[in-house]
Amino acid sequence: APRMMAVLVLSLALAADAFAVALARGAACSTRGGTAQRGEALSTGAAFGLAQGLAPLIGWGAIALFGEGAARWDHWIAALLLALVAQKMIREGLDRRRAARAAGAALA
Repeated sequence: APRMMAVLVLSLALAADAFAVALARGAACSTRGGTAQRGEALSTGAAFGLAQGLAPLIGWGAIALFGEGAARWDHWIAALLLALVAQKMIREGLDRRRAARAAGAALA
C-alpha cells in the first residue's frame, strides 16, 4: 500500500506540473494576440508528455543500476539540480532587467 501511495502522489504531481505548463503556454499564446496552432499545441503536449513519462523511468533505472549507492546520493543530486535551475532563472531575470534598463536609456 505505501508503494501504491507513492505512485499516486507522483502521478498527481506530474499531472499538476503538466497542467501548469498548459496554462502558461495558453497565456503566452493569448499575449501574442492569437491562438496556438493545432500542430504547436500537439507538439508541445507530446514533448512534455514524453519528458514526464521518461523522468520516472530514468530515476527507476538509476536506482536499479546503482542500487543503494544512488539512494545515498539522491537528495544531493536533487538539490544540485534545483540549485542549477534556480541559478539559470536568476540569471535570466537579471539579464531581462538589464535589457529593459538599456532599452529605457536608449529611448531617453
